[in-house]
Amino acid sequence: YNDRWDDLSLEAIAAAHAADRAVLASLDTIPLDQLSPDDRIHHRLFRQKYELRVAEYEFQWFLVPLNQRGGIQDAGDLADSLSFDRVKDYEDWLARMRAFPQQMDQTIALMRAGAERGIIHSRIVMQRLPAQIDRQITSDPRTHLFFKPFRSYPGTIPVDDQQRLTAEAERLVRDVIVPEYRKFKAFFEETYLPVCHPEVGVWQVPRGEELYALRCREFT
Repeated sequence: YNDRWDDLSLEAIAAAHAADRAVLASLDTIPLDQLSPDDRIHHRLFRQKYELRVAEYEFQWFLVPLNQRGGIQDAGDLADSLSFDRVKDYEDWLARMRAFPQQMDQTIALMRAGAERGIIHSRIVMQRLPAQIDRQITSDPRTHLFFKPFRSYPGTIPVDDQQRLTAEAERLVRDVIVPEYRKFKAFFEETYLPVCHPEVGVWQVPRGEELYALRCREFT
C-alpha cells in the first residue's frame, strides 16, 4: 500500500467501524475458561482497545482530522518513515503525490462536516496552522517536504532513473501539491478557522462531557 493514502471518506470510516464491531463479536465467541491466565489478560486488553474504538465512533471525532501537532499540513513528513532503496519506492511516492488532491478533498470534506456540527478544535489550537500551511506553499519545488526523497539517491538507482524521477517530482510539487495547499489555506482561513470554538475545552463539542469521560477511560 505504499502507493496510496488512507481512504478518509465517510464510507470507508463507516466500514472500518463495522469491522471493529465484527472484531468484538468474534471476541465474544472465545471461551475464556479455556485460555491461560496470560491469554485472558491479552483478551481483556485487546477487547478494551476495540471497545474504546467502537465507543469513540459515536462522537465522530474523525471529523477533526488534524491539529497543531500534525495532519495534512505536513503530509510530506511521511517520507521520513519510508524506505527509498528501489525505483519502485520512488514511483510509489510519486503515485501518492498524484493522488494527493483526493486526499486533500477528503480531508476538507471531513473538516467541513465537523465545522457544521460543532465538532472542531478551539481557535487557540487551530490558529497555529496557517503558518504550517504556508511552509507548504513554496516557489522552489526542491525545497518542499514532498520533494525530500529526491534530493539524494542510493547507488542502487540508475542515473537515468534519477533524472526522470526528479523531473516528475518537481512537476508534481509545482502543478499538484502546491496548488492543493493554496486551496487548503483559503478554505482553512476563510471557512474553518472563523468557526473554531472561541474558548478552550471539549465541553463546547456536542456531548463534550461524555467525550471527555471516554478520553479519561482511554488514557488512565
